[in-house]
Amino acid sequence: MLNVKSTYDLNTHSKFKAKATFSTWFYRIVVNESLKKIKKKKLQYIPLDEVLFNDNSPDIRIEAIEQLHEEEQREIINSYLNQGRRNVPMFCEEGVNEEIFEECKEKLTLLLHPFVPHITEEVWEIMNKKGFLSLASWPSYNEKLLNPKNEFKWKLKNNIIEDINHIKIAIKKEELENISIIIADEWKYQFYKILLSLIDETKNQGKIMKKIMQTSDLKPYSKLISQIVAKVLKNVGKFPRLILSTKEEYQFFQDIKSMIMKKCNCRVEILIEKESNEQKATQSLPGKPAIMVVAVWLPLNVSGAPASTSSKLVPM
Repeated sequence: MLNVKSTYDLNTHSKFKAKATFSTWFYRIVVNESLKKIKKKKLQYIPLDEVLFNDNSPDIRIEAIEQLHEEEQREIINSYLNQGRRNVPMFCEEGVNEEIFEECKEKLTLLLHPFVPHITEEVWEIMNKKGFLSLASWPSYNEKLLNPKNEFKWKLKNNIIEDINHIKIAIKKEELENISIIIADEWKYQFYKILLSLIDETKNQGKIMKKIMQTSDLKPYSKLISQIVAKVLKNVGKFPRLILSTKEEYQFFQDIKSMIMKKCNCRVEILIEKESNEQKATQSLPGKPAIMVVAVWLPLNVSGAPASTSSKLVPM
């Protein structure tokens, strides 16, 4: 077995300074240990299935590997490396949950084993696990967490961060003072559910409006509803087909508020549409909140030099 522990101690993650990217760190482990073994003796090549699998191995592992092409295998490994590269600096700054870290470390080692078996066997030994990794059980998963609603929340979080970054690029400002995320009013969720069911039947705006207006609670908003329907029909695929309730979406953004504040380094407030006096707040839709940002601007004085600081409200 290769002695990786003498050079790399995976258990001392708190000492990792993140001076290099995760991919560089992982690459160095692979290259250095491979060179060590090459110097000691000539490598013997053994078929992958003989190394990894035996009668006691779960069939699902064999089926999973056989269905992957070489390019797909590389893509999976790269996705792990890229995610590590993005998240390691954040974990070094904010710290990690020890229990979650240990569980993730074990599960990722198991998942990477079919692709880099020699390295993962060494990692398994470093983690003081008993037996060979190739004989360990394939990781299980919680089916209750793998549902459309959680997937929607994940996309909703990513979309908000992406939209905020687009605003920064559009106004050419890296620093923001305040971000307001405005959740749509409750009547829009009622209307949107009806709209989604009607779109499956017809794309005719007149027919859709006629059926929507049969709901008396929505009649006061007929003008705005007509505008929204026209906007959705122009690009149906751009709008979510699954939505949360007003309370669920509001609570979700409250839950991730601190994360957005850390990423954007500014104040963040979560509002319901009716709580905002801004006209642009009316653009909020279920699953597509309106975003208002306050950016710090440095106006130029007569000589062309920056004058005093001012703020400007920028809608999204």
